[in-house]
Amino acid sequence: MCVHIYPNLKRFSGQLDDALEKSHYVLMENIFQHLYETVHPNPFHAGRVFDIPSNPPRFNINHTFLAHWLRSGRGTVVTPNLDPLIEHTWQNIVGYSSDQLTIIRRPTEFGGWDRLINHPDVLWKLHGSSDDPESWAITLSRVGFSLDGARADFVRHLVKEHNVCFIGYRAADLDLFLPILEAHTRRKQDKGKLFWVFYFREGYKTLADYLQGEANIAQLFEVNADCIYPIVTSAERLSTWLQQRCLGVTPVLPPTSSPIPEYDYRQWFTIDLQSIGELATQKLIGYALRVLGKYEESIAVLNDAVSVILRDEEHLTPADEHLVRRTAQLLQESAQTSWQKEDYLNAIGKVKRAQKLLKRIGGGDPGSEFGLNSMILDAKIPLTATERIAAFLGMIKLHWRFIQLSRHPGPGFSPILGQGLCIYHEAKFTEEALKRTPLLRLPAVRRMLIAWYDRAEKLIRKSEFLNSIPGVKRR
Repeated sequence: MCVHIYPNLKRFSGQLDDALEKSHYVLMENIFQHLYETVHPNPFHAGRVFDIPSNPPRFNINHTFLAHWLRSGRGTVVTPNLDPLIEHTWQNIVGYSSDQLTIIRRPTEFGGWDRLINHPDVLWKLHGSSDDPESWAITLSRVGFSLDGARADFVRHLVKEHNVCFIGYRAADLDLFLPILEAHTRRKQDKGKLFWVFYFREGYKTLADYLQGEANIAQLFEVNADCIYPIVTSAERLSTWLQQRCLGVTPVLPPTSSPIPEYDYRQWFTIDLQSIGELATQKLIGYALRVLGKYEESIAVLNDAVSVILRDEEHLTPADEHLVRRTAQLLQESAQTSWQKEDYLNAIGKVKRAQKLLKRIGGGDPGSEFGLNSMILDAKIPLTATERIAAFLGMIKLHWRFIQLSRHPGPGFSPILGQGLCIYHEAKFTEEALKRTPLLRLPAVRRMLIAWYDRAEKLIRKSEFLNSIPGVKRR
């Protein structure tokens, strides 16, 4: 698709196809967070990926059960999915108009949940709905930390006080898993049961087989095994049984529907690629190659984009602020890729080049400056004390900017990670200073250092980046 719109990018298509074919699992929210912060404030209108047309009808036997259950008022239906399949089923199977179904999709709409719980024709969508862009929870800044407010109270109440059945859920959402775990830990046997449905797999004979690779679900079994019950079946069998046993309904499936026309996706994808421009698209390709483990190819793509811009580097002026910022971002991406290859010399060379460019316009955005400074502080090659001190002072300055952004966040920026990482680097730098200056080893300084680390760990955990930062748990 990128090649169709920008023929100049054709030389990278083979590399990207090969990387996608051999790729490992990539966290969707991580990709969208990167797009949101560095490429496009509304990344590819991503919710449209889940906006499945209602004609021809597309739903399965599980959706039919959920639609009947909604109508019955005998329980609550909660989903983290953005797609409208349950709504389509409700309209087609139950036969009511769409305005008779109440959909709770935005965090602010969960206030007063206790008055609507178990009411008929109310659907709860914890991560938003495809028809409401403001409700989409598809970036790390939205799902990388625990729910708070009314949504958290709602989830905790359901898990702690009611019978709950999880169907087709892996508990991989950090924002949802933490309140689920908290409530399940406190659940008492007389308050109901927690059923967890595992889809049948050939060769799996024990619970341990099904929990392999499912660390979050395994944790739920460990903390309160007496209140959680595994069910191994197929989703279709379970839904059929539930409809017949609980609702007295014989399930009826719609006729096989045709696939979604390709142009439904091509149309909006083309518009968005054109709106972000060729340079941003090339940056996206470079980032995707890095995420997919193709480091050499990623560096080649990013360096190519940089070289095109900097052919007339001496003519760049403060008036070219946008272009300079974009170039610095490309250099930063390329430096991070070299860093992952442990080619620190190359990485720092690109960092210095990016910093030199940004000085022309008085600095870059907080995310770019943080990335550049952090690579200087963490560099495993000899650097002058002046360079490291300048990076440290830059981090302190950034820290206050992140705090202000957290109180008054701007578009396209997530301050949670930035705060945690800035505090972490301040603490780490202080720790190094303590090693070299025995006179500073005072109890008050140690307490301050530990407090900094504690705050940093909490903030970094919120963004689900803990595993990507080596040594962050170190004391």
